[in-house]
Amino acid sequence: MDIKNMSYINEMTIMGNLGSKPELRTSKTGKKSTLISIATKERWIDKHTLEPQERLLWHKVILWDGLAETVVKHTDKGSKLWVRGELTIRTYVDKGGFQRQRVEVIGRTIKLISPNKNIEKEEDEVIFDSTDYVEDIGEISDE
Repeated sequence: MDIKNMSYINEMTIMGNLGSKPELRTSKTGKKSTLISIATKERWIDKHTLEPQERLLWHKVILWDGLAETVVKHTDKGSKLWVRGELTIRTYVDKGGFQRQRVEVIGRTIKLISPNKNIEKEEDEVIFDSTDYVEDIGEISDE
């Protein structure tokens, strides 16, 4: 494999639990979205005490249109979700007027590992995919 001639890769895959019930929002241009937080755990063994350690990590994920509607309809706080997407850094102004940056995942494919009761499924996982690219990310409110 000739790595020198390969394109760049920006891909992230996470699986964890939703921190809250997702809410559907609509931008000024009519795009539907939801900004969710997914909790994962980092685990390791302390090299001095040899005791297992863990830390909870929160990942912000933005989902658009059909993916957003699916997650809002079929998940609740605590639902397990698998997401594949790409990392982005978004700049916004907080309530105090300060400019902030946040790393987010733009979700492209999701698997509902533990959906709520609003979905009938025949398999263990339900997969949804989107190839839409959205450029109005700046319209998401952080409130």
